[in-house]
Amino acid sequence: KAIWDPDKALPIASKHKVGFSDTNKCVMTTALTIEDKGAEDEQRHVSIGVDVIERILVFVYTGLMLV
Repeated sequence: KAIWDPDKALPIASKHKVGFSDTNKCVMTTALTIEDKGAEDEQRHVSIGVDVIERILVFVYTGLMLV
């Protein structure tokens, strides 16, 4: 399970109609992830995956911590 910034959860869910819990399932099961080599001053990743209701999700994140 990934840990996401709780302050960003509501704005992202409202804007994109996708919650962090949806991306957790993609990270652990179906996602293809690459490092974003164009990111400056931080390590950033881009993932694409399918969630449990078969939506294709693309998400960008830094500092993924798995617990």
